[in-house]
Parts: sequence; C-alpha cells; structure tokens
Amino acid sequence: HFSKTAIQSLFQKEGLQVVKVVPMKFDAFYVSLLSEKYKTGRMNYVKAFFVGLWSNIKAKSDLEYSSHIYVLKNW
Repeated sequence: HFSKTAIQSLFQKEGLQVVKVVPMKFDAFYVSLLSEKYKTGRMNYVKAFFVGLWSNIKAKSDLEYSSHIYVLKNW
C-alpha cells in the first residue's frame, strides 16, 4: 500500500510521470465480498454490497478510494 505521493515519487525515479489517477470503485465491493467469505466462510452478497457502498460513499467525500489505476507516460 502506497500513498499517491509515494507512487509518483517511485515512478518519477524511473523516468515516468503520473498523468492520471482513476479510482477503482468496484474494487470496494469485491474486497468486501472476499472479506465476508474469509470471516464467515460463506459469501454474503448483501452485506458485502452495503459495506462496499459505504466505502465508496466515504471515499467520495475525502477522495481516497481503496484502489487506483495510475496512467503513466515517459518524459
């Protein structure tokens, strides 16, 4: 897990520039589903949906989603 600043710094050292950061909004639902299966041993789709939804609502307010896609370019 890296901060956006750390990712930019790491790629900059390799001659790459971060030009865009795209949140992976559906990842919150997938991670919640896996977490429910790990905790209870079964897939709880309803709970995972609401946990993922809450995660995305919270992330939208502070612009910090759990996963991102970084678009890079050589400079």
